Amino acid sequence: MSLASSCGNASLDAVPSFAHSFRVITITDLLEQGLALEDVQRLAGHADPRTTRLYDRRARKVTRNIVERISI
Repeated sequence: MSLASSCGNASLDAVPSFAHSFRVITITDLLEQGLALEDVQRLAGHADPRTTRLYDRRARKVTRNIVERISI
């Protein structure tokens, strides 16, 4: 059973968004755990490491944490 059919059975409309978000979360998590970019690139099936870097959201987490700590 595919992800699309599973989401359809569960009445979820946002299959492409979910699949992409899952890839972003997984790639970011693997990089946070210390896996080398080249290893994550191979796991993700990317031919170019620049593509894998596009999925890396670690810097955004740092920025979000800094902004959340600022009290106005």
